This record gives sequence, C-alpha cells and structure tokens, in this order.
Amino acid sequence: MFNNFPQKLRNSCLVYFSFALVLPLLVISLPAESHPPSSMELDYAGEVNTLTVRITHRVGNPSNHYVEKLTVFKNGNQVLEENYDEQEAGDGGSYVFELAARNGDSIEVRGVCNQFGSISQSIEVEGVPVGEPVLLRARLIAETEVQGVKEKTPASASGFAIALLDRDNNLLEFSIAYKGLSDRPTMAHFHRGNAGEEGPPVRTVFGKPEIESAPTSAPEGNSGFVSGTWKNSDDQPLTDELVDALLSGEIYLNIHTELNPAGEIRAQLEEVE
Repeated sequence: MFNNFPQKLRNSCLVYFSFALVLPLLVISLPAESHPPSSMELDYAGEVNTLTVRITHRVGNPSNHYVEKLTVFKNGNQVLEENYDEQEAGDGGSYVFELAARNGDSIEVRGVCNQFGSISQSIEVEGVPVGEPVLLRARLIAETEVQGVKEKTPASASGFAIALLDRDNNLLEFSIAYKGLSDRPTMAHFHRGNAGEEGPPVRTVFGKPEIESAPTSAPEGNSGFVSGTWKNSDDQPLTDELVDALLSGEIYLNIHTELNPAGEIRAQLEEVE
C-alpha cells in the first residue's frame, strides 16, 4: 500500500497509525473520573473559633473518588491535618475544624484528591470579638519562696506588681515595685509554675538571661521600680500557652538577691475580679 509513497511520507504514515492504535489504550488506562476538586470556600466564625471548609468535588462514587487529605496552615505554619477515606456526597462536602485565630491571621487550606490533583484556598481572619483587657496583680513576700529565705532576710522585704493583659494580641504591660530587700536585686523573672512549686523562668524582667526587651540590671539600692512590656514578638515570647497560664494563675514573679539567689520575694499573678 505504501510502496509507491516517498520514504519520508511512508515513515510519517507509520508513526500516525501507530499513535492512533496506542492512544485509545492510554485513554482506557486512565480512571474515567480522575479530576481534582473544582472549588473550595473557607469561612471562619470568630465567636466560636471554628473554620468551615466547603469543597465542590463532583464524582460518581464518593467512596472511590474523594478528597483524601486536608491540611490547614495558620500564618504559614501547619496547625492541622486530617485524612479521609470517602467524602460526604457525590458533589463534595463540608469539613469543620476548631481553630483559635486572631484578626489579621492568614489561614490556608490545601485539599488533595485521592486520584488526581489538589486545590487550595486562603482567607484573612476578621470579625473576631475583641475582649476587654484583664487586670492582674501580685503581692510579693518572702514567705512564699519555695526554698525559704536566709535568716538575715529583712522582714521589710516585699513588693507589688500590677499588669494589664491584652489576650487578643498577646501583650502584657507590667509595673513592679519592691522595697526593703537585703540588697540590690540581681535578677527578676516571670516563671511558669503553681503556688508552692518551682518552675522555669519564661521571661526576664531584668538581669540574666539577657534579652533585648529587658534591662540587664536593676535600679541602684534595695528598693526600686521597674516596668516593661511582654509581647509575642519578644526573644522570650508571650505565647498562647503562656497567656492561658497567666489567666489560670500559673505564672509567678520572683525577685532574686545575692543573699537569696533562688529568690527573696515571690508571688503568683492573679486576675483582679
């Protein structure tokens, strides 16, 4: 049939017919409904800290063809991941997650189809109710030190702290006054721990460990006044976990001296009702 055709034309015909024979086999080998989800909508309800993900993914059999994984990111960090073995219905489904977020946070969701492709969508959080600032206070005395204090510790050693917590923005503004210590204090910290327990320091007020947002030493003398701001962006950040600890009375203030290196006066920060 092709003997009278020029050589180049014969070769082209052979390639064409070979492709025509193979193409149906390739098409048959692909799943008939292999396609990614067609749309994704995100809705964040700040009143109840709930993220709702609505996905449109029209399939014939939602048990065989479905969204198999959803990954949630907040401000670029992965916070949730859920795996599935089917979807609610043939046209897609809704997925609800509990997720704490603040106004201005960025939320991204990525969905992966079990057969082919993926989809992603993002929103900026808005409409989260802003609460009133929380007033905290602490009355520092020597008697609350877990390890006790030396006998030479003056009976006059005491202090008072007051703080205002903006829990929506992880911001604590604090002022601390102390008087009658055995000497000029060497360090002061916020620690995490319950009353009667020792806990690790979570924020330097002054002294060591040195941080950019705190003075390296206390004022001269055995009485003084210091103030500062504890933020989420600090070297020692005020995290969500520490905000919860503040509100539950698990943060205490401790002022150290050379006579009492473990602490001379201490008190839990407590919410003012």
